[in-house]
Formats: sequence, structure tokens, C-alpha cells
Amino acid sequence: MPLKSLLYRASILATALALSACGGGGGGGGGGSTPPPAGNVTVNGRITFDRVPFSATPGNGLDYTQTFESPARRVVVEAIRSNGALIASTATDDDGNYSVQVPAGIDMRIRAKAQSVVTSTAAAPVSWSVSIRNNTSGNALYVLDSVVFNSGSTAQARDLRAASGWGNVSYTSTRAAAPFAVLDTMYSAIRFVVEQGGYTGAFPSLDVFWSTRNSSSVDFAPAAGRIQTTGYYTFQDGVGNGIYVLGDADLGAASDTDEFDQHVIAHEFFHYMEDRLARSDSLGGDHSRSDRLDLRVAFSEGFADAFGAMVVDDPVYRDSYGTRQGLDVPSDLEANTVPVRGWYNEASMASIAWDLFDTAADGVDTGSVGFSPMFDVYRNELRTGVPLSSIFAFAAALKQRAGVDDALVNALVGGQDIVAGTINPYATTETNNGGLPDALPVYEQLTLNGPTVEVCGTRDAGVYNKLGNRRHLRFNVPGTRQIQILVTAYDGASPPDARIPDPDLYIWKAGFFDYSECAGPDPGAGCTLPQNSERYTGTLPAGDYVLEVFEYSHVNPDPSADRRGRTCMLVSITG
Repeated sequence: MPLKSLLYRASILATALALSACGGGGGGGGGGSTPPPAGNVTVNGRITFDRVPFSATPGNGLDYTQTFESPARRVVVEAIRSNGALIASTATDDDGNYSVQVPAGIDMRIRAKAQSVVTSTAAAPVSWSVSIRNNTSGNALYVLDSVVFNSGSTAQARDLRAASGWGNVSYTSTRAAAPFAVLDTMYSAIRFVVEQGGYTGAFPSLDVFWSTRNSSSVDFAPAAGRIQTTGYYTFQDGVGNGIYVLGDADLGAASDTDEFDQHVIAHEFFHYMEDRLARSDSLGGDHSRSDRLDLRVAFSEGFADAFGAMVVDDPVYRDSYGTRQGLDVPSDLEANTVPVRGWYNEASMASIAWDLFDTAADGVDTGSVGFSPMFDVYRNELRTGVPLSSIFAFAAALKQRAGVDDALVNALVGGQDIVAGTINPYATTETNNGGLPDALPVYEQLTLNGPTVEVCGTRDAGVYNKLGNRRHLRFNVPGTRQIQILVTAYDGASPPDARIPDPDLYIWKAGFFDYSECAGPDPGAGCTLPQNSERYTGTLPAGDYVLEVFEYSHVNPDPSADRRGRTCMLVSITG
């Protein structure tokens, strides 16, 4: 839809953009020669938005004929003079109601912001600030304005409704409901974490970016609407951090808008929560339910799917797409239809997480531990532990929680072809290799000043973030000292691959720690190595570490990259 038809404001102090407002609330202010009445009057009302639900038939996408009016919960509401000066600010309740006191007899308007800001109190020690912004219009905040009216001398009601903009077969007017729908799902997620997870404290400030121009892309250029896909993004400089949401509905069969896809929005909130309240070691990247993935990616994506289902209270995960948003591919987490069971599959992870939460009996799912102990593991062992974030570290810690049924955890984890009874953070007893012998052990043991260890990486399951692309080793440094790690790669393919290997290494310690700067193809000062070698030299504090090694062509995100076949690496650590 034409962006010029929608009003954006970054703040009440920002210069007003030359765009028309959307919203309801009739009336008009007079004044004339009659002196305005003295004192204050009450202006109250209800803020709502159009929510478009999914069709009752799974697979048929959104059903615009069933659009209903939904309360805009806990959104910021402002009373503003006609000249733009702020009079008063408040927030709606959980039914969308608001009330403000304003001077009598003034020309003013009511503004609802696509923003929810709650301050902690002694009675309710939780706070948050979530804003929905337009990344294709200078990150301006979405607002919904009434017409200008006179406050008069008695109380009056002014309701605002953000319309969907749908016109039978396409969007024909301002899509004012979209940012409020996104915000409302964010509020549902926050409320779920507080009520089901027992969270108290501050949710770090969160910006969510939606635009009618946001579409799928190869590159990431949010100002132009190219956001790759709906996702939570972090950047080293802190600029642009947040959740980006697809919104371009004018692409026909290629369309994929997500503002009404509550499972998808809550899924991304989980990634934000992992990053800001816990820890995620996930690599991101493309993934699907049928993929064999890196253990971190499978765990993060699967649990995010389950979290979306928990927030929406519906195990059938749905994501609309296509012409008129008329399609979706439903994924029933309760059905346990997992294409490739294992610790490397996101559908397996989603099934485990959902069944740990829900109370419906289903096969080996005979109980529930609820969300609270799972969230507690995320905020403790997964946040501070050395092992990478995975089902192994998670399940081992969950089984230690008071009141958690050890047998239930074993049944649900074991039901996904993961060794459960002896599960531990480093997966030392795991036997499922996903059809790739090189994938086990999950962590090889590397000993300081000990023998060289061989690991081999493959691209048989795909590239970048798939099973076998990256191999992991664990090691311990008994006391602070300078150490050296040497990785030498050689051809492990059959038939032989003539391309020269290019190994790389990362060091992890309760999150990313360091990487090597002495590499064969691009050596730094004083670094002389052949191309098939990589060396790290640095001072490490005492403690446990995880080493990640890989052949670069296996993880190169460039789809046109020339990739080697199976590549083996000899790894040693001295110091």
C-alpha cells in the first residue's frame, strides 16, 4: 500500500511527516467567540485493531472474512493539543480502555502509539519497552491519531480502531492494524514469560521493525525493505538491533507477510529473549524441519517454535504466505511427525519442548514440567555453562530441577532418538550420528600438551549451519597461561579433492571467546603458515573451553562458493 497514506511519528518532538493519519473518533472542535470552560474534563475510550485470523482449514492461510476487533492492550495513549504539545500520557488496560484528564475547551487529538512501556513497581516488579517502527521511513514509530476535536466542558468518549486495510481481494487502504497486531503478540509473549516463567525484572528495550515494503531478500538493507526474512538481528555496533518483520503483500505468490502470524512473531521474541536474558550460540541461517542441523541451530529454532505455540496456546504452528496470504504449511507439534529424529533436528527439539510444557497425554508424553523450570535452565546453566547451547546441556540441567520428573524427560528426549538416561552437557554417551559417521563424538577430547586429535568435516547434510560442517573439541587449561592451538587440514575425500583446504577455528567459553588470526591464505604479521594450516596463540585463563574447527568452504555463506568435499583436520594444543 502507498506509504504516503500512513502517519508515522518518531516522537512528539519530531518534525511531523506530511502523511495522513488513520483512525476513528468523530467530532470537531469549535470555539468561536465563547470563552472556554475552566477546569479539566475526562476523555476516555477504547483503542482496538483488526486482527485477521487463520482459516479454520489448516493450509488455507489467513481468513479475512473472519477479521475481528481486538483490544490494543497496554499501548501508550497521548492527549495532544492541536499544535502538537503533549497534554497527558497514559496506557490502555487489557481491554484496550484508556482515560485521561485534559483542560476543558481546547482543540486536541488522541494518539495511540504502537508502543508499550511499563515501569517496574514494588507490587509488579517487571518492566519493558517495546516499540514498532518503520525501517523504511527512518525507523519512525507507528501511531494512530484521531481527528482534532474540542475537549468541551463535559466528559466524552473517543475510540480509535486501527483497520486492516483489506478490500475484499487485496489491501486497498492503510494497513494501520499491522503494527498494533505485532505489538499485541509481543505483549502476549511478555505476559507469558511473567506468568508462566515467573520472571521479575526488566526486559531489555526492544524495537520491532515492520513495513509494507519489507520483503525476502538475499542481502540485508532494511532502509530499502530488504530484510532477508522475519528474524531477530543483532549487530556489533548496536544500531538496528531488533526484530524485523515481513510485510510486502504485493508480490503475488512470492508474498510472505507475518504481522498476523502470531506463532512467527512469538518465535522471534524467543530469539530476542535468548540473546538478552539467557544465551544463544546459534549460527542462524537457513533451516527447515527436514534438515540435519548444527546442534545449536536445531536447539534454538526448535525451542523457538515451541515457545510460539506456548504463547498462542496452539500446537499447530502456522505461517501464512502466498497470494492474498492464502496459504500456510501447518506444523503440528503435538503430532510428533518428525522427518529426521535426533539432536540435530529442529522438529525433534520443538516436539520435546512442547511436550515438556503441555498437559495433554500423548504417547510417551504423560506429564508436564511447565515453562518455569525450562526458563530457569535457560537463565542459569545455559547462560553461564561452557558447553554450547544444545539439548544435551539443557536436558541434563532440567533433570536436576526439583519436582521435574526424570522419567518424563528421559521418555521425551529418548523418543527423539537421543540417548537420554545418561545425557550430559558434552554428549559423551550419544550414539545417533544422523547418518554421518564424522558427526560423533559431538565433542572430541583435546588435552593440553597431549596427542594430536583428528576430526573430519563434511558438507553431506548441506552447508554453513548443517550437521558435520563444524566439529567441536573440548579442552581444559589448568592455570592461566599462553597456549598455542594448531590445526592442519588435509584431504579426507574419496576420490581425492585437489582443492587446497582452508581450516578455521573459534574458541568458546560460556559464549564466543576468540578466534585465530594466523591463517595460511591471509597471514598476519609474523605469521607464516601454509594455506592448509591455522594457528591460535594467546593467553587463556584457567578453565574449560570448547574449540570449533571447520573447513571454510563448508561454512562459506556465498551460494556460489567452490566447496571441498570431506576434509580432515589434525588438532593439537600446547602451552
